[in-house]
Amino acid sequence: MKKSPKGKNAMMKMAINQNIMGQVFIMGSGPNGEPTLTPTRSDEQEPYRIIDGQPVYHVSKNTFHEEIPYWQSNRVHYWGFIYHPNLLGSCFPIPATANFYIDTRVPGYYILWTRTVSDDENTESMGPSHDVIAWTPRVKGDTIKSAGYRLVHAFMLEILMVKDGEWHCDPDFAGGIICSMEIDWIMGAIAFSQQNSQQELKQNLELMPSYLREDYRKLARIVPKVTPWPESSCWG
Repeated sequence: MKKSPKGKNAMMKMAINQNIMGQVFIMGSGPNGEPTLTPTRSDEQEPYRIIDGQPVYHVSKNTFHEEIPYWQSNRVHYWGFIYHPNLLGSCFPIPATANFYIDTRVPGYYILWTRTVSDDENTESMGPSHDVIAWTPRVKGDTIKSAGYRLVHAFMLEILMVKDGEWHCDPDFAGGIICSMEIDWIMGAIAFSQQNSQQELKQNLELMPSYLREDYRKLARIVPKVTPWPESSCWG
């Protein structure tokens, strides 16, 4: 029996809660004895991370106490995208694309929204999911671009399963990911990047935010153009 679109969307939302938001589910039962799964919510006051010298908060650890406006595509600012071969999967891979948007409607904050769409051929009837993932206070000199780096960096740390207090992941976790240039720089500072030459590495270092450069340089791999991107064994 095929799942209804409503059932598929519920499964997608559960996968987003777990894989993207970093929330664990608690099993329970409803008023009529039906089984329930409730995502955990933490309300720690300490930020998820300090990134580029500024606090960044993430739904896996924090709760945003200001009122968040409803999603409106014409009121938020597109920042980039990531395709991940297993963004929504657990027992078996389910690829998905997440587009990133920065919301400036709440005074004093930049907020990161994701618009996630499943790329699995069996989930064509699923609609997109719009979710708030992270937020950071506005500081003097901030722009949508600079705040976006901090916010998307937090997103990438979570989905690449970087441990608390650490900044790098197993390079295999980045295999198969396709993303926009700015996110590729962030990923290169967490996992690795593949450069065709020292000149290409130098050009990328000059273009990216300064806070990424040390880790990006340390993790860069210089390989000839004919060398294929390494296969990942993580996603089946």
